[in-house]
Amino acid sequence: MIRSGRAASEVARAHGVSWWLVQAALSAAGVVLPDVDDVRVRRLGGR
Repeated sequence: MIRSGRAASEVARAHGVSWWLVQAALSAAGVVLPDVDDVRVRRLGGR
């Protein structure tokens, strides 16, 4: 689940890790996420 629109560099800085580490995690997650066309929208906006 995407919880924020923060940049990889911002996340890295907030957690005290390298940009490369965050980017590697994002790339790995992208491989296992379902195709956006196969995901049904449950609600729009808000939390």
